[in-house]
Amino acid sequence: MTSSVPAVKAALVTLLTVTLPTAQVRYGPRGPTTRDDVVSVGGIPEAQDNPATLGTARKQDEVYQVEVIVSCSRSGPDTQQTSTEAALALYGAAKDALRTSPNEALGVAGVFWARPTGRWSLAESEGADLLREATNATLRFVVEVKARV
Repeated sequence: MTSSVPAVKAALVTLLTVTLPTAQVRYGPRGPTTRDDVVSVGGIPEAQDNPATLGTARKQDEVYQVEVIVSCSRSGPDTQQTSTEAALALYGAAKDALRTSPNEALGVAGVFWARPTGRWSLAESEGADLLREATNATLRFVVEVKARV
């Protein structure tokens, strides 16, 4: 059985690169950063395969979640608000793009839909030493996907 995961992650990178031109968008969480705002199309925290049809060449329905991590850093003290607002703005733009036709299926064959779940979390800078130099806001959200392979 093949999976739609690689094609979906690549399509997410393409869509987010176009949607978020000020951010560095990456396939995966690791690598050098060249911008203050980084969006990583990350791992699959949860997936499930289900038989879709009967017969010898049975297809599978995949339902899975792709984690997307938005990280915004700003230099200087007292910039936490700016970092946080930037992360929330990027999330809002990404969410809107994923909810807009024709992006619901990301242009990937076999994908029924790829949509944000509406669940997200936000972590802000911690530690006195870090706050003297820079601030960071990291927002994580999940895109749920249903595909037939």
